[in-house]
Amino acid sequence: MDSRKAWKLRNPEKEKEWKRRNYQQTQFGNNNSYNSYDQDHDWLILNSPFTDRELHTIIGRSVQAIQIRRCRLKQGLVSTGGLRGLK
Repeated sequence: MDSRKAWKLRNPEKEKEWKRRNYQQTQFGNNNSYNSYDQDHDWLILNSPFTDRELHTIIGRSVQAIQIRRCRLKQGLVSTGGLRGLK
């Protein structure tokens, strides 16, 4: 049996407390979870000479979110706010 799974079976109350604490820390997500991208961010994502890690610190989004946004912008799946011709 996996050691984590065995621990969970031996300590159900501690596991419940851990889940509750973890949920409280993450239930609201980060500050950008409900904010839409603006034109400047879309332009940076499509045309920036920076790496995705550098963009992550500039924009305040995760690297994965930046990569997904770039794919969606290039495929035309999301509105670019006037940047449609910059593929």
